[in-house]
Amino acid sequence: MKKFFVMLMAAIMAVSLAACAKPAPTEKPTEAGIPAKQEVGTGSKTITLKVTDAEKKDYEITIHTDKKTVGEALTENKLADISDGFLTAILGMEASWEKDKAYWAFYINGEFAMTGVNETDAENGQNYALVYTK
Repeated sequence: MKKFFVMLMAAIMAVSLAACAKPAPTEKPTEAGIPAKQEVGTGSKTITLKVTDAEKKDYEITIHTDKKTVGEALTENKLADISDGFLTAILGMEASWEKDKAYWAFYINGEFAMTGVNETDAENGQNYALVYTK
Protein backbone atom coordinates (compact mmCIF):
# COMPACT_ATOMS: atom_id res chain seq x y z
CA MET A 1 0.00 0.00 0.00
CA LYS A 2 2.86 2.37 0.86
CA LYS A 3 4.47 1.72 -2.54
CA PHE A 4 1.16 2.49 -4.31
CA PHE A 5 0.82 5.77 -2.37
CA VAL A 6 4.38 6.85 -3.26
CA MET A 7 3.77 6.04 -6.95
CA LEU A 8 0.47 7.94 -6.91
CA MET A 9 2.11 11.01 -5.34
CA ALA A 10 4.97 10.90 -7.87
CA ALA A 11 2.45 10.74 -10.75
CA ILE A 12 0.46 13.68 -9.35
CA MET A 13 3.63 15.77 -8.96
CA ALA A 14 4.75 14.96 -12.52
CA VAL A 15 1.38 15.98 -13.95
CA SER A 16 1.39 19.19 -11.86
CA LEU A 17 4.86 20.17 -13.05
CA ALA A 18 3.97 19.46 -16.68
CA ALA A 19 0.80 21.56 -16.40
CA CYS A 20 2.77 24.52 -15.05
CA ALA A 21 5.49 24.38 -17.69
CA LYS A 22 5.66 27.34 -20.05
CA PRO A 23 5.13 26.25 -23.67
CA ALA A 24 8.07 26.79 -26.00
CA PRO A 25 7.59 29.78 -28.33
CA THR A 26 7.01 28.97 -31.98
CA GLU A 27 9.33 31.75 -33.09
CA LYS A 28 12.34 33.31 -31.44
CA PRO A 29 11.62 36.88 -30.29
CA THR A 30 13.43 39.65 -32.10
CA GLU A 31 15.97 41.93 -30.43
CA ALA A 32 13.08 44.25 -29.53
CA GLY A 33 11.37 41.35 -27.72
CA ILE A 34 8.57 41.07 -30.26
CA PRO A 35 7.86 37.56 -31.58
CA ALA A 36 8.57 37.33 -35.32
CA LYS A 37 5.35 35.32 -35.70
CA GLN A 38 2.25 35.41 -33.57
CA GLU A 39 -1.39 34.44 -33.66
CA VAL A 40 -4.00 36.46 -31.79
CA GLY A 41 -7.70 36.87 -31.29
CA THR A 42 -10.84 34.87 -31.73
CA GLY A 43 -13.42 35.13 -34.44
CA SER A 44 -14.69 33.69 -37.68
CA LYS A 45 -12.42 35.75 -39.97
CA THR A 46 -8.69 35.18 -40.31
CA ILE A 47 -6.44 37.88 -41.72
CA THR A 48 -2.67 38.03 -42.01
CA LEU A 49 -0.69 41.17 -41.24
CA LYS A 50 2.97 41.57 -42.11
CA VAL A 51 4.76 44.41 -40.31
CA THR A 52 8.11 45.72 -41.57
CA ASP A 53 9.89 47.94 -39.06
CA ALA A 54 12.40 50.76 -39.53
CA GLU A 55 15.30 48.25 -39.65
CA LYS A 56 13.48 46.22 -42.35
CA LYS A 57 12.72 43.36 -39.93
CA ASP A 58 9.49 41.51 -40.63
CA TYR A 59 6.83 40.35 -38.20
CA GLU A 60 3.86 38.19 -39.20
CA ILE A 61 0.62 38.26 -37.25
CA THR A 62 -2.34 35.98 -37.89
CA ILE A 63 -5.44 37.70 -36.52
CA HIS A 64 -8.75 35.98 -35.84
CA THR A 65 -11.57 38.50 -35.55
CA ASP A 66 -15.23 39.31 -36.03
CA LYS A 67 -14.57 43.07 -36.26
CA LYS A 68 -15.59 44.95 -39.40
CA THR A 69 -12.35 46.82 -40.17
CA VAL A 70 -8.64 46.07 -40.01
CA GLY A 71 -8.20 48.97 -37.58
CA GLU A 72 -10.83 47.54 -35.23
CA ALA A 73 -9.16 44.10 -35.39
CA LEU A 74 -5.79 45.68 -34.54
CA THR A 75 -7.05 47.70 -31.59
CA GLU A 76 -9.25 44.85 -30.32
CA ASN A 77 -6.11 42.74 -29.95
CA LYS A 78 -4.00 45.63 -28.57
CA LEU A 79 -1.64 45.49 -31.54
CA ALA A 80 -1.94 49.12 -32.64
CA ASP A 81 -2.38 52.68 -31.41
CA ILE A 82 -4.69 54.79 -33.53
CA SER A 83 -5.02 58.50 -32.78
CA ASP A 84 -7.36 60.87 -34.61
CA GLY A 85 -7.83 58.23 -37.31
CA PHE A 86 -4.10 57.75 -37.88
CA LEU A 87 -2.13 54.63 -37.09
CA THR A 88 0.68 55.88 -34.85
CA ALA A 89 2.16 52.61 -33.57
CA ILE A 90 2.04 48.89 -34.32
CA LEU A 91 3.45 46.26 -31.95
CA GLY A 92 4.68 49.14 -29.80
CA MET A 93 6.79 50.58 -32.65
CA GLU A 94 5.98 54.21 -33.32
CA ALA A 95 6.02 56.12 -36.59
CA SER A 96 5.57 59.86 -36.19
CA TRP A 97 5.13 62.29 -39.04
CA GLU A 98 5.55 65.22 -36.63
CA LYS A 99 8.83 63.93 -35.13
CA ASP A 100 10.65 62.51 -38.15
CA LYS A 101 8.31 62.46 -41.16
CA ALA A 102 7.67 58.69 -40.72
CA TYR A 103 4.40 56.81 -41.19
CA TRP A 104 3.02 53.28 -41.59
CA ALA A 105 2.32 52.60 -45.28
CA PHE A 106 -0.64 50.23 -45.61
CA TYR A 107 -0.85 47.51 -48.29
CA ILE A 108 -3.59 45.06 -49.26
CA ASN A 109 -2.39 41.91 -51.05
CA GLY A 110 0.83 43.69 -52.03
CA GLU A 111 -0.87 46.80 -53.43
CA PHE A 112 -0.64 50.22 -51.77
CA ALA A 113 -4.02 50.78 -50.11
CA MET A 114 -6.14 53.74 -51.10
CA THR A 115 -7.88 53.58 -47.69
CA GLY A 116 -6.56 53.49 -44.15
CA VAL A 117 -6.87 50.63 -41.66
CA ASN A 118 -10.01 52.20 -40.16
CA GLU A 119 -11.75 52.33 -43.55
CA THR A 120 -10.64 48.92 -44.83
CA ASP A 121 -12.89 45.94 -44.20
CA ALA A 122 -11.18 42.97 -42.53
CA GLU A 123 -11.85 40.30 -45.14
CA ASN A 124 -11.28 36.62 -44.43
CA GLY A 125 -8.11 35.33 -46.06
CA GLN A 126 -6.73 38.74 -47.02
CA ASN A 127 -3.07 39.67 -46.59
CA TYR A 128 -2.37 43.11 -45.20
CA ALA A 129 0.98 44.81 -44.60
CA LEU A 130 2.22 47.81 -42.65
CA VAL A 131 5.62 49.13 -43.66
CA TYR A 132 7.55 51.76 -41.72
CA THR A 133 8.17 54.51 -44.26
CA LYS A 134 10.28 57.63 -43.93
